Amino acid sequence: MLPLSMLELRYYLASDGRSPFEDWFSNLNAAAAAKVAVGAKHRQDEEIGAAKDIGRTTGGDGSSEPGGSRSTHRSDREPPGSPERAAREMREDKMGVTKSFKALVQRRVVAEPAFAEALLREGIDTMLSGDVDTGKSILRDYIKATVGFEKLGEATDTPPKSLIRMFSARGNPQARNLFSVIGYLQKQAGVEFHVEPAPR
Repeated sequence: MLPLSMLELRYYLASDGRSPFEDWFSNLNAAAAAKVAVGAKHRQDEEIGAAKDIGRTTGGDGSSEPGGSRSTHRSDREPPGSPERAAREMREDKMGVTKSFKALVQRRVVAEPAFAEALLREGIDTMLSGDVDTGKSILRDYIKATVGFEKLGEATDTPPKSLIRMFSARGNPQARNLFSVIGYLQKQAGVEFHVEPAPR
């Protein structure tokens, strides 16, 4: 079982190295692609939350008692040349090569200013709508692909490590720090967002 920190959304490549999903995502307009990115991140957060619940119930190793011992990695229990290991490796080969969806999003942020602006807007809107965890994840990926935490720390007079913790899964950003970061990101992107009442 992979550590929760290693769980991420990935998409498959065909045998010729192309990906229909990547082609589809790349051809979406900026606003639609940003919404897909937020929806995918929300789904990933839900899956990680479910995995945490299972871990708390089983003790993390499939046992029925909490606090169970950490299980040995599957490959360590399967000696080279064993039928079990050969069968597992064959299954993995059939699954094909995958690529990171997060990396795909970050590449598009770098390459397409309109998508970067749309993703920033969606990240802020997601936080304001109450889905703080997904909003933080989107803004963290946006920061990594644009200004970076070092530069952001200098601009907001906040240690970069504190900013990284603030946007981590367990982070709990204070309103003052959060609005300082959002204000700087808007300035760097050359945009200004306003809160408006939703249509009834």
